[in-house]
Amino acid sequence: KDTANNKLSIPDLKFENTCALIQLTMPASFEKEVTSVTISSNNAVALTGKGNLDMSGNKDEVIYPFHVTPEVTETSHTVTLAKADGSPLEAGATYFAVVWPGAHEGLTITFTAEDETVAVKTTGAVNLTASSIKGYNIKSLEFGSGEDVVEPVQVGSFYYSDGTWSTELKDGKTVL
Repeated sequence: KDTANNKLSIPDLKFENTCALIQLTMPASFEKEVTSVTISSNNAVALTGKGNLDMSGNKDEVIYPFHVTPEVTETSHTVTLAKADGSPLEAGATYFAVVWPGAHEGLTITFTAEDETVAVKTTGAVNLTASSIKGYNIKSLEFGSGEDVVEPVQVGSFYYSDGTWSTELKDGKTVL
């Protein structure tokens, strides 16, 4: 303890998250106002709910991976992002959902417009791990057209001012 400055000195203190984040970057523009986005697991793995965290092992250090055991009565395979006042989500904005870690056969992302029509995006298999962010950059939404596959943003990708991304630099685009 640093008594002169009334501070506790812990040189190797670090914080880790027990949950994962799903990051959704909305398209730069919409054909319809989007009022909510629902993310659903395509298998029996819970995304949210009440759970227990088992950090077994040496009591002086955190052992990964966490052993997360959601309690059956209070779990959900879906999470919905919406503004509390019901107003539309913003075009080009980035939103985050905090979810339990888990291996999913895929995710279904449903965008609901003010008139209750939907645009649906699906992902391939995804492993959401503690302290990680899985990002999806939604380029466009087509309401009433069925499902469309969306790939996660890759580490090292180029992000452009029009809300798109690519793994290789594209001429004529402004990199952010």
